[in-house]
Amino acid sequence: MARELGAISELQTAEVLLASSDVTLGFDATTQENIHVNSIHFTTRDTCVAAAVDDLPGETAEDYAQHICDTVDNLCETYCHFNEEADHQDVREKVINNISNTRD
Repeated sequence: MARELGAISELQTAEVLLASSDVTLGFDATTQENIHVNSIHFTTRDTCVAAAVDDLPGETAEDYAQHICDTVDNLCETYCHFNEEADHQDVREKVINNISNTRD
């Protein structure tokens, strides 16, 4: 059941990103018990949705950038899975174009 909830969450987040402009991407990281965890979320004028909470191998800018890119790709893949007529590249381009701000 946990995987199903993850897919529903990813679909919801993708739908919010596609329906909103001027989205802010935020991320935050912490290390607890020698495990480095990064979270990614998106904020619109009206809501905030979580996109990912994952272990990262390191604490570099490259790790964070890759995590963000992988998360956006996963959201787009999930959206296309549930919307078979959608084109992955078109969805990805629209999502990226709707992100206009970043915060850490």
